[in-house]
Amino acid sequence: MQLDAIWETMFALGFILASGLFSGLVRHPWPLQWRNILFIVSQSLLAFSVGQSYISDLVPLMCALPILTLSEQVRYLCQPQGLDKKIVYTYWAIIATISLSLLVIPTAYAFGASTALSAILLVCLLVTIHTKDIFQRVHIQLLLTCTLLIVSANYLSLSQAYWQSGSEVIHFLTLLSIAASVFINQWAIYQHAQYEKQHYAHDELPRPVEANSEEHQQILLALSHDMRTPLSGILGMAELLLETPLSPAQREYAQTVQSSGNALLHLLNDRLDVGHAQGQNLTILEEVFDVAELLNYCLDLFKGQADDKNIELVGYLDSALPKQVMGDAVRLRQILSRLVHNAIRFTETGEVVISIKSTIWQNDLGIQFSVQDTGIGMTEQQLITAFVPQVRQDSHNVWHIGPDLSTCQQLVDAMAGQLQLDSSPHEGTMVWFALPLKTPSSVFTDSTTEFIASFAGKRMLVVDDNRTVSKVLAEQATQWGMRVSSAESGTEALAVARNAANLGQAFDVIIMDYQMPGMSGLQLGARLKEDSLITNDVILIMLTGLRQNNIQTLARNAGIHRVISKPVTSKQLRQAISQELKRLQGVKPPELHNTSAQLGRIKVLIAEDNQLSQKVIRGMMQKLGIDHSIVSNGREAVQAVMRDKFDIVLMDCDMPFVDGYSAAQEIRRWEKQEHRQPLPILALTAHILDEQKQKAINSGMNEHLSKPIELGDLQNALLRWT
Repeated sequence: MQLDAIWETMFALGFILASGLFSGLVRHPWPLQWRNILFIVSQSLLAFSVGQSYISDLVPLMCALPILTLSEQVRYLCQPQGLDKKIVYTYWAIIATISLSLLVIPTAYAFGASTALSAILLVCLLVTIHTKDIFQRVHIQLLLTCTLLIVSANYLSLSQAYWQSGSEVIHFLTLLSIAASVFINQWAIYQHAQYEKQHYAHDELPRPVEANSEEHQQILLALSHDMRTPLSGILGMAELLLETPLSPAQREYAQTVQSSGNALLHLLNDRLDVGHAQGQNLTILEEVFDVAELLNYCLDLFKGQADDKNIELVGYLDSALPKQVMGDAVRLRQILSRLVHNAIRFTETGEVVISIKSTIWQNDLGIQFSVQDTGIGMTEQQLITAFVPQVRQDSHNVWHIGPDLSTCQQLVDAMAGQLQLDSSPHEGTMVWFALPLKTPSSVFTDSTTEFIASFAGKRMLVVDDNRTVSKVLAEQATQWGMRVSSAESGTEALAVARNAANLGQAFDVIIMDYQMPGMSGLQLGARLKEDSLITNDVILIMLTGLRQNNIQTLARNAGIHRVISKPVTSKQLRQAISQELKRLQGVKPPELHNTSAQLGRIKVLIAEDNQLSQKVIRGMMQKLGIDHSIVSNGREAVQAVMRDKFDIVLMDCDMPFVDGYSAAQEIRRWEKQEHRQPLPILALTAHILDEQKQKAINSGMNEHLSKPIELGDLQNALLRWT
């Protein structure tokens, strides 16, 4: 008999250990059907262990069984989505106290207390069945299962300790409790499986690519470039078409094409900027734009949507604002378009007002943009989560990554501004943001007559491998009175420009695309600037469909004056050319023959790490007939000054190992120690901010020259310091 009891005990322990093993295997991320099978097997082994313990009269083992079950359930329940650990531990402390007390109090009271406890737990079970939250329902049912196992153990211990083992009533209640616990456990398994099924089905839906992943960024950049080139042709031709005599119906059709193209451009910019914003990779430009034109763009873009919903779309422009201000017009259009889109979307009746007015911003002049609607408004909870990045899912299970208020806020923050949201339920919403007001040093008018007068007779070369874009730009420039030539590659453009310069008909303006086969726009710009035949200060403007973070710096290093994002409007291009022509009026043309004798006696050290910039400066030095040496970082610049004799140093500020600021400071310290005459050091850098200019002066440099520098400006600077 003793041997049989040992074997029966080992069988019971084996069932319990096997149950725990299978319960652990359920935790692995296997397919749902395998997880369910393992779960059922583990619970079946648990039931067998209960039966084996009862048959063997193993009362201590039966009492320990709920504790073993508890260890598994607590690990499951204390996950982040489950119940709080304190609640679980407190609950089990109470149950354990009651269970232990049943073993020491008188028999009649123990039997009554156990029966009452079982009844209470069964009532709680019925209540939890009606709980709407499936996760909470599964958790509570699992707790009740383990609790009933404890009660079953107490019943069994009472029957063995105080009554004969043949007591039919006690045995019946014990078996009933065990059966109820197993049934409840199986019900919990079913609920758990249902939850797992829903959870896995949700995970299997197509999820969006992470917006800050490298793959997603590359896809967005490629999509942006591929779409902007044909879109540029569509908008350019639509703009040309609207400038011709049209019937009312034809004009309406052309305006529809233009507005649809602008809407597509707006959508493209939005999708691109969500990745940049989440990746903290934003590019903010400083360019002149017309405030009224910005407002009119938003009004024209959303006029149709407002008319469809019978909503009054109103625009207000403060007369105190200057006509033209400095800022990133593309970003501002994106922010306003998103705000107006949301306002119309959540407004059924009433109006949407777009306001642009002057304000006081940080004790200085500022500009405030606001969009106010009479829509449904927002609750306090919605206001709290309004600026949380969102990924939206529509009714067709299609995921969208779109610009929300968080993206708008990041754009405003990048422009040193502030965005605020005011709303109340059923009273509408007002979203406004304020920025520092920056005005251009000189106001450029948009008079077509003035443009034609200043453009007349100017020579332009358009370089683009897309014939449609090239045709649009050429026709626009021809209407301004310019003489236009075209080229389809950088190599062809270089040959055309050299030939024109050799004939004494050098181009005044060259418009080039950024991405072209064989030679990029950056490479073409550097080749044009270094070419010895092209001695005039030609205006270089590059068009690009990519908004890379460092494109402006790369362009300046290559000698390019302007970078304009595609699709470029006729007005944008006219303004850019006009501003560059006015800037060149203050630049004294280089007098190569008169100054060659004076500058030919000096020796210049050039510290520049960018190869394109090296080619540009080397070409200028050769045109001026100046002896020069080039080093690639600040450390080499310091060593060259200590080793050789130079008359002047052209120092880039951003270089590897030792930057230009540190190199200038090291040179000044060496000159002081060696009692040398201070060597003129001129900063030649793409940095254009005032604080960066002051930093160059504070580091010991004599003057700050901004890239791209004209040949005449460089010549005058060298003459001033030699």
